[in-house]
Amino acid sequence: MDFEMSALRVERSWSPSGGFHEPKSETSRRGVVLLPSLADLLRDFYHSHGHPALDDLLLSLDGKQPLDPGNTRRRFYTALKLAGLRHVTIHSLRHSYASVIIASGANIKALQRALGHSSATMTLDVYSRLLEESIEASALKADQMFIGAEGRVVEFSRAR
Repeated sequence: MDFEMSALRVERSWSPSGGFHEPKSETSRRGVVLLPSLADLLRDFYHSHGHPALDDLLLSLDGKQPLDPGNTRRRFYTALKLAGLRHVTIHSLRHSYASVIIASGANIKALQRALGHSSATMTLDVYSRLLEESIEASALKADQMFIGAEGRVVEFSRAR
């Protein structure tokens, strides 16, 4: 975590069978900007757990070993049920993040970097259905940029 930048640094990967290892590609190493409300929650959690070392895992029992995936999944499903939410996978949270970021008007290249995709094409292949099919809203924004803040077109004098 980089609390100053409100970002999560992805510098290594973990799998139950292979433990910690290098990310699968250079684009997998990245910083992911956190929503301010989530950054605040994680900062509070970090402080309440005695300021773990930078290399320690924030969400673990001992700072070194990741939480058991099966137990984490069961607790996640229980939380969904208690909240009255439909059953989704933990990986769905990644898609929710991307969907909300797209709906907020993010640039596809910025989202590609945050997700660690190797190309914007890959990001578009997965999330293009979420982009507005209509260009009307963008045309209105573009129109405002062209006509300026006063709402009028700037006229140029003709050279004679």
